[in-house]
Amino acid sequence: MALENRRFAVRYSLKLKKVDSRVQLSQNDSLPVVHKPITYRMIGQLMVAFLLGMFLVTSTPINPMRGSWIGFILFICGYVYLLRLLFTRDESLTYGYSYLFKLIFYYLSPYARGFTTMSTDDCKYVYQVFGVKSIDKQGLIHFTDDTCGYLLDIEGYASIMLMRSDELLILDSARTVYYQLQPTINVNVYTRSRPQDVKTQFDSKVTQLQNLKRDNVRSVGLRNIVKNQAKVLKDVVGKQFSVTSQYILIRGTRTDLENTVQNILSLIGPGDLAFLKRGRILTNEAPLRDKTNRLVNRPYELEHALKLIWDLP
Repeated sequence: MALENRRFAVRYSLKLKKVDSRVQLSQNDSLPVVHKPITYRMIGQLMVAFLLGMFLVTSTPINPMRGSWIGFILFICGYVYLLRLLFTRDESLTYGYSYLFKLIFYYLSPYARGFTTMSTDDCKYVYQVFGVKSIDKQGLIHFTDDTCGYLLDIEGYASIMLMRSDELLILDSARTVYYQLQPTINVNVYTRSRPQDVKTQFDSKVTQLQNLKRDNVRSVGLRNIVKNQAKVLKDVVGKQFSVTSQYILIRGTRTDLENTVQNILSLIGPGDLAFLKRGRILTNEAPLRDKTNRLVNRPYELEHALKLIWDLP
């Protein structure tokens, strides 16, 4: 089972557990932030900027050996600012000074390898709490107790439905179906809470609004959205909130996992799901569609489609 653009799976012997984290985690901004992707155009701009900078430094009075040190320092400051704009801006918003460094740290950090959909902080949490030993090239996680498996984030509608008590019938039905496929695999749902830094979120929204005004963005709707978000956050600054994250952990032997994959694929049509053996289990590539082949996207339609999958009234 999968939902459009959501990572969600329900497995056999499902148990709801709350992980008591003893790991000290930094407070993260829980608002969604979509960083500017690296494109060929961006790489080309960086190369042009680099060649231009080399030419200016070596062949013009900016060169401290030919001109003044003040001009050289001003050029370096302007050049660094240009790189900052290149790596941290899109059409309307800024993501701060540290996006490039975060990007480098994300790809170099040993905690982040293999968890391409999770933040570095979440990856470190997973390593320390769930006992991850390593991740192979196929994306299979190896644990310290010599088992292996997969880890999924629960997001969007799937997370809402899992948190609602009246949807336990769906989970029970799913557990019954999948338990018949491979009872030796252990699958648990973990819930983790951490403090939410509302002050940081408010400051971020204020900065975004200032950038919109400074850049003379004509989209009044976009500016109003950011302004209203800042107003809401301002009212709750100083109060205690928590951010809840949910994970599904699939753990077993390699043979059990491979057998289960084949069993699941034999029961589910290839037009509904795409199984990615590298990195995740039962990740949705094809949108969930109803019996008339119409795309199912609204919350109540997703809920109805899930009930149809498990033959519930």
